[in-house]
Amino acid sequence: VLQIVLALGNYINGSTKKGAAWGFKLSSLGKLKMLRANDGKHNLMHFIVTTIRTRFPGALKFLEDLETLESASYNDTTFLAGEALKLESGVRRIGNEIEKKHFAANDKFVDVMASFHKSVVADVKKLVEESKKMKEVTLKLCKQYGEKKQRPEELLQKFAVFIRDFNEALRYIDKEEANLQDKQRRQRGLEEQKRKREAKRKQKEKKTEEKAPLTRPRDASVDVRKKRNDKIVDMVVNDLTKLSARDMLRKLKKKRHHTLKKNKKGKPGFEMNLQQPKN
Repeated sequence: VLQIVLALGNYINGSTKKGAAWGFKLSSLGKLKMLRANDGKHNLMHFIVTTIRTRFPGALKFLEDLETLESASYNDTTFLAGEALKLESGVRRIGNEIEKKHFAANDKFVDVMASFHKSVVADVKKLVEESKKMKEVTLKLCKQYGEKKQRPEELLQKFAVFIRDFNEALRYIDKEEANLQDKQRRQRGLEEQKRKREAKRKQKEKKTEEKAPLTRPRDASVDVRKKRNDKIVDMVVNDLTKLSARDMLRKLKKKRHHTLKKNKKGKPGFEMNLQQPKN
């Protein structure tokens, strides 16, 4: 995990004097969430969490390994070590009193405290040894991570801050992904409803068309008659410009006589009431 943090830090810093670093101070772990993205909603910690989840999911196991680290960082190891030494001193004094053997005949001190001393002396000795070991391990960790000499809780708090920020970013991303999935699910639902409405509308239109009476197709003869009538009108207008009124009347009578003959045979025609003009 720390290697990923270092790699991302070097990538962001690029060719600056802070780039191409071999390591970083543990205090920098608490500043990762301060570097925010342009959208104002995400930060570098969110990107680190996303990268680890998608590219290195096995690395998330460190959260289980360091589950108790945060609670351990709240302990005052200096105080605990002092209390362990006090316990050791008290148990030692009890042992010294038992070894004196100058007690009254009816004194029950040796009978009671001898069994107690025997049961706790090993535990107190182990507690003091663990306290010393904790200091030794802390010094090794400080040296390994390039940190100055410090108390165990001070070193643990730096990791605890990183784990707390990491878990917070992890919860935020989980919530964001859940909201996105919910939004996509609602969008699919709306699209499905729209598709059903469209299908229902088309089905209704189809049924309406099936029930509606068939529309009679346009008769081609109508267009033919219209063209013929237009042609007749053009001929009449042309004759009016060239012939006299008497000649025009004579021609229209012949045309009417010709049309009446066609009507008797069942063919379409037209009839005009013409009167000879009075002199």
